[in-house]
Amino acid sequence: GKGNASLSNGGFDENLDAYGLHGGYLYDMGRYVVGGELDYNKINLDNNGGDGDLARLKGRAGMKFGRFMPYLTAGYARISTNQDAGDVSEGAFAYGLGAEYMVNNRFSVGAEYTRQDFKDVSNVNGLDLDTDMVQMRASYRF
Repeated sequence: GKGNASLSNGGFDENLDAYGLHGGYLYDMGRYVVGGELDYNKINLDNNGGDGDLARLKGRAGMKFGRFMPYLTAGYARISTNQDAGDVSEGAFAYGLGAEYMVNNRFSVGAEYTRQDFKDVSNVNGLDLDTDMVQMRASYRF
């Protein structure tokens, strides 16, 4: 995936690359699908030379249109970074939207946009870290 992270004081604006794994459970109710997901992403900061980890526990709710399913997602995110500018370890509310296309009964591909707003990072009051991510996803159903 690709993303952007920026501090509210303007002192940090960073593009990032991310890759990871996700797993979860989806309950199919006919036209509607609900479920939960845990994902882990390794983050590489493009300009600062640092890296980090982003883990999220999210709920999902979607509506099927044949093989295509748009969905909304919301949950909790935890970020940990080590970089030249300092270490960050914070939790935040995560939210976004996505869409999946069922290639067959077991395999789907899709894309997801999520935003995480980390408040008061690095023990500095009023300094927020906002992250936006766009990810390409592939899923296998057991």
